[in-house]
Amino acid sequence: MARNASFLAGATIVSRLLTFGLGVVIARHLGAADYGRYGVAIAVATMLLPLADLGTTPYLSREAARDRALADRLALRLAAVRSATSIGLALAVALGASALVGDDRTALAIVLVLVATLADGTSQFAFGYFQGRERMGFEALTTSAAALLRTVGGVVLAVGTGRLIPVLAWMVGVSLLQLVVTGTRLWRAVERPEERTERAGPDWRTVVAMGLIGVFVMVYLRADTVMIGWLLDETEAGLYTAAYTIMSSLQIVPWMVALALTPVFARSHGRDDALFRRSWHEGLRTVLVVALPLALVAAVLAGPIVERVFGGEYDRSASTLAIIVWSCPVASMNVLMAAVMRGAGREGWLTAASGAGAVLNVGLNVWAIRAFGIAGAAATTITTEVVVLVGLAAVAVHFGVVGAPRLPVVRMAGALGVLAVAAVVSEPLPVEARGVLALAAYGAAALGLRVVGTGDLDRLRSAARRRGPTGVG
Repeated sequence: MARNASFLAGATIVSRLLTFGLGVVIARHLGAADYGRYGVAIAVATMLLPLADLGTTPYLSREAARDRALADRLALRLAAVRSATSIGLALAVALGASALVGDDRTALAIVLVLVATLADGTSQFAFGYFQGRERMGFEALTTSAAALLRTVGGVVLAVGTGRLIPVLAWMVGVSLLQLVVTGTRLWRAVERPEERTERAGPDWRTVVAMGLIGVFVMVYLRADTVMIGWLLDETEAGLYTAAYTIMSSLQIVPWMVALALTPVFARSHGRDDALFRRSWHEGLRTVLVVALPLALVAAVLAGPIVERVFGGEYDRSASTLAIIVWSCPVASMNVLMAAVMRGAGREGWLTAASGAGAVLNVGLNVWAIRAFGIAGAAATTITTEVVVLVGLAAVAVHFGVVGAPRLPVVRMAGALGVLAVAAVVSEPLPVEARGVLALAAYGAAALGLRVVGTGDLDRLRSAARRRGPTGVG
């Protein structure tokens, strides 16, 4: 887990920093309105992506962790389904965007970003196979290279042309190139028997359940940006996107820790229950130890951070950032809980919880955005994440999937208090120095209070080295 989390976190940090830099260039050089179109397009594409996936990616990843031979028999068949649904969805949106979206530039942006996102999603399908086998180095290298190419070209086009559409067209080209590379690698990696064998089919009930989970989760994560653009305007969507972008950048490391544990839960449930339980407790503590200080430092320094990154035009994003940044620890815990429930084969509860979250989020946003603007959307996101997390945790504990978490709550609160004090008393310093000083103070306090210890990483590595009966390590 530690090795794969390092691969994924390192690559994702590189990719997110590059994408973040591209977003900052778009925001500063093209203005809040174009940045709002960019944000709305990304939100729409992210919400529609699970419709193309239909649960094939998490299903293949889980089966690759459990039974390599079965996953090899299923991989190419599922890839064909995944490609067909992506092409169909792209054509449908291209035909309907001009009729449903009043602004032509926004409609074209949605189509281009959707095509790029669908190509990236199909690449992610291939990466899901390797994630199940706990071989994540290829994904780390490929996504980092694609992000570098996408960002360099995008920055040149944004500054050189002053227009959004050429940037998005370049993104489409890079995403298609990445798809060719990952598709070729998957084709070569899958072992095909020389003799004709009985065709094993996927469990479509489980695939559809996983697909619905993805749809519902993306709705309650990204519906807010789309609804802001609809109920308010593109400029407000741009201000919200600025806060959301900073929050999502802080989410990288805790999210990757949770993602790296997904195959561990899949291969250990019912086979090595001690490993399953230990991974749950240690993974939850690791996620919170990383996510909580990042959220707190961003909330305390929200104003200076927004001004430094996006400039004075985005000042109103600061209060929104101070709210929505708390979805970083909550969402990371939700990812970990989803990994637990998938590993235990409890997709039905995941579907119900995420569906309830989607309905709650859309309903609250209709009221909250009208009443409180972009800050209301941020508060709705937090509320939805908390409701989903509490529901899933209650079900998991009640049915004995996991035990109640063991966390050093008082000691963690003490370390976070030290961080807050350091961030406040260092006010005369530049925001970068204040952030580094606050996080350093937290790290020292966490070690001093024994929130973390030198044995934590050793235990995680030891757990990751243990192999299940399938031989997948």
